[in-house]
Amino acid sequence: MGTCPQNVETGWFPYRTLGLDVPDAAYRAAYGVYRAANVTASLDADLAIRLERGADLPGDAHFQDARDLVIALNNLAHAALSTSHLRVSGNNATEGAVDCVNNVRSHPAFFIVFPLQDRNGDNDRFDSVHGMTSACAYAPGTALAVDMDDVVVAESGTTLVGWLNARAP
Repeated sequence: MGTCPQNVETGWFPYRTLGLDVPDAAYRAAYGVYRAANVTASLDADLAIRLERGADLPGDAHFQDARDLVIALNNLAHAALSTSHLRVSGNNATEGAVDCVNNVRSHPAFFIVFPLQDRNGDNDRFDSVHGMTSACAYAPGTALAVDMDDVVVAESGTTLVGWLNARAP
């Protein structure tokens, strides 16, 4: 398993880390994870690292456990919208234009972009704002178009907190 270099929010989907076979290049998905480190651990929202964000000490039962991830996800939920971190833009309809600078709609905990075909003939499987290094994705459910056929899955921090809390002992 690899590690994410500091401050890098995007890359290929972590197939090996999740115990999956890495598909041929033509089928690989891009991945983004929200990373906003803070020198004060209780304010940190870097979702790619394991960090004690509460007051637990090494050896305590809850040291670096899911509670620390919940703190980071709550910090994400309170983050102001910006172009500095992983973001989801509009859908060219009810969510406004796909514009990664002027229409930041949310900061997801993560997103996955599944590129389908190169329908517009630009020799790039990724469409529109997407790419292996793009920290922006258009909204899930964006209508298909010749230059926009990628499938986007994005998950909010609050949804993940709900999922974790529902499974907490």
